Amino acid sequence: MPGINGNVTGGLLEEVRPVHVFSMFVETDFWLYLRTQVNKYAVSTIVQNDSGYSNSSMESKWFNTRVDELKAFTSLCIIQSYVKKDTLQAYWST
Repeated sequence: MPGINGNVTGGLLEEVRPVHVFSMFVETDFWLYLRTQVNKYAVSTIVQNDSGYSNSSMESKWFNTRVDELKAFTSLCIIQSYVKKDTLQAYWST
């Protein structure tokens, strides 16, 4: 019988969706750590240029990434692995 094994879904809602199962393996701590590291990386590479001086044009555009944005981006990356397009730009076309 297709679907998710009942032993895995025991503690989940009656209507089990893939996001529920995914959340069992990727917990909030992971997203918080990822957010911290992404924002740290941006400060060290985007905000400061090669000479070590602040790049004011990029700095004024940068804002810290949020957990919900990281989840949305990760979801899009996963979906892209199922839907094959010829170019990266084709994923964003209408």
